[in-house]
Amino acid sequence: MNNTIKIVSIKLRYIIFTIIGILLSFSLPPYNLTIICFIVFPMLLFFLDWLIKEKYSNFFLFGLSFGFGYFLSSLYWISYSLNFDKNLEILKPFAIIFIPLFLSFFYGIVFFIYKKFVGKSIKSILYFSIIFTITEFVRGNIFTGFPWNLVIYSLSDHTKYLQLLSLFGTYGLHLLFIIFCCIPLLISFDNAKKNLILITSFIFFLVTTYFYGDYSLEKKLSKLDIKFVILQPNENIKNIYNNPRTHIKNLISLSNPTKYSENTVFVWPEGSIYFEDIKLGLDNLSEEFDKKFKPGQKIIFGATNLKNNKVYNSIFFINSDASLISKYDKIKLVPFGEFMPFENLVKRLGFKKITFGYDSFSRGKKRQTINYNNIKMLPIICYEIIYSGNLNMESKKFDLIVNLSEDGWFNKSIGTYQHFYHSKFRAIEEGKQVIRATNQGITASILPNGIVVNSRQFNQKGKIVSEGFTLKKKTLFSKYGNIILSLLIIILLVLQNIFERIKRE
Repeated sequence: MNNTIKIVSIKLRYIIFTIIGILLSFSLPPYNLTIICFIVFPMLLFFLDWLIKEKYSNFFLFGLSFGFGYFLSSLYWISYSLNFDKNLEILKPFAIIFIPLFLSFFYGIVFFIYKKFVGKSIKSILYFSIIFTITEFVRGNIFTGFPWNLVIYSLSDHTKYLQLLSLFGTYGLHLLFIIFCCIPLLISFDNAKKNLILITSFIFFLVTTYFYGDYSLEKKLSKLDIKFVILQPNENIKNIYNNPRTHIKNLISLSNPTKYSENTVFVWPEGSIYFEDIKLGLDNLSEEFDKKFKPGQKIIFGATNLKNNKVYNSIFFINSDASLISKYDKIKLVPFGEFMPFENLVKRLGFKKITFGYDSFSRGKKRQTINYNNIKMLPIICYEIIYSGNLNMESKKFDLIVNLSEDGWFNKSIGTYQHFYHSKFRAIEEGKQVIRATNQGITASILPNGIVVNSRQFNQKGKIVSEGFTLKKKTLFSKYGNIILSLLIIILLVLQNIFERIKRE
């Protein structure tokens, strides 16, 4: 009987950690219930302190359970991308269960390492936050990397507080945010002086960051001599693939180029066109484009294209007569979506990548800028926008970011919002405007401070018009990238060591 009770008790603990993980997922977009973070993290550390006598292996399983609940609840939409091919539906259990389970191993590692530092002290909170953030950084960069749904995205709607991204970047702010969320753990019912210090520090940090955000939002933006017409055709992916000529005509009609001046750049989404032969494909478009677009107008669009028997997902920049100015081939490809790991083995089993066609896409070599009248635009395709500190891989000077995406794969789920907010974070980090065109996502013009000046929701067909803006000075993060995270960790550890020495004396 006692053994049965003990087994039930252990299982109940795993269920509790799973439920806490699910609860935390509602702090993320589109719900953005930030307050949940200030409940979940003190609760987590309290439970771990209570379970301190448990074995390291149990701590790992606690983290695994917590992570599984978190990712299961926030990434279930990945399975929707398998709806476009009946041959792939067999993989739905993999998408729903095994992807969250794999990602939860990282949280298991966090809890496993943290067991050595468990306690109700500033030191414990600091070590937990550092371990958590470093593990998230590894998760976002190891193998192909998947930095999706970091806890810091709970602040997505709080634009003033997000101005700290320009200083610390996503991972640096993640570290500070986790520390901040854990502070309520230290509140004691029998130490009024300690509580006063904690509450005062809490309020001071809130007020200081709020006023810094307010100051940052007041920074003057410089206007660029360019106008964007950004399209959201909101067309079914299969229709685009099966009726390419009709889709192109619809894009031209929606653009309505005769309405706009010669200095206009039309921005179409990812995968708008397919070229088996680039030169022949552009030649076929030449007459139609030349009739509709004014001389001087430019078009940026995404295209799947074949070159030297290799398939690329690319951004084309062309003149009004469809002559090619420049082309960028996507570098960061989506695992299983655009390429299959261990492709030869997987093909033998009858599987293929999620996007249309059996062959994997090939990677481009470098991310060069798109140049228009001395205005330099950094091209980013879909998934590439999620990598904090890795946008400007060639360290080139640029004025704004052009991000093309499909987003129909999300099937109008919470994934649509999650993807959109990555663009907002990158805009603030880099201090650059993001021009974002999607087919069935959220199309928007996001200023360098993260303010969305114009947008189309995911179920709206149409277009938006936006001027171009830039910040005169580079942000601290755009200069030094994720080196700032390392420096921040060192500074916090030094301060903690100094605090401990003062306390002993």
